[in-house]
Formats: sequence, structure tokens, C-alpha cells
Amino acid sequence: MAGGGYAIGRTFRWILLSAVPSSLMLGLTTYLSTEIAVLPLVWVIPLALYLLTFVVTFAQRRSFLQAGLWIRLMPLVVLPLAVAVVAQLHRPAWVVIGLHVFAFVTMAMVCHGELARDRPHPAFLTHFYLWIAVGGSSVDCSMR
Repeated sequence: MAGGGYAIGRTFRWILLSAVPSSLMLGLTTYLSTEIAVLPLVWVIPLALYLLTFVVTFAQRRSFLQAGLWIRLMPLVVLPLAVAVVAQLHRPAWVVIGLHVFAFVTMAMVCHGELARDRPHPAFLTHFYLWIAVGGSSVDCSMR
């Protein structure tokens, strides 16, 4: 492998797989705090879910959460959300919020699960976590 044990394409994959959930977390936070309700600390909910998906997928114990369940579930979650967004549905609020939150958790589980599955040999974990941080922080910087 090039680049000290990992290929350039693999590095870009790590950046992309870390940028997607980070971007979705920012989008969900913005949606909840502007479209739904202006509540103090509403940003804690998407952040907690984001961190929870990261912890669950990177846990040493492999379970159904690492399986292809989330990948197979993704179209079943994203399609109703896309219909709701295109149709501009806002009521009932708890259903719309639930769709957004469940779609976010599903996508984060898929991306973080793929990152965990593609984790390199321990000798290269510093590079791996550096590129994950670059992917997550590049989204944050572009939003400012």
C-alpha cells in the first residue's frame, strides 16, 4: 500500500465517511433549532446521537449494529424522509422530527460502521484518526 500503509483513495474514503455524518449533524441541528422550535440546548440532541453512533460502531464487540442491517435499512428511512421534504410536510411535528432524527442516526451508523470496518492496522491508527478529524472539521469550517 502506498503512503505508509494506506492508499490515497482509502484516505479520501475516510475523509468522506467522516464528513457525511458531521454534515448531517449540523443540518439536523439547524433544522431542529430553526424550523421546529427555538429551545435552549436543542443542539445537544443531534450531538449526543452523533457521538452515540460513533461509540457504538467503534466498540470492540461486534453485533447486529455492525452488520449490513443499517445499510439495508437506509433506503426504507431515506425515501419517506425525501417524500416528506419534497411535499413540505410539517405536521404532525413528532413524525417529521422522528423521520429526520431516524434518518440521521441511520446514515451516521452506516458511515461510522464503514469507518470502523475499514480501520487500519494499529500502527496506522494515528493517520486514520487524523483523517477522520479532517473530514469532520472540514464540514464545520465550511459552515462558518
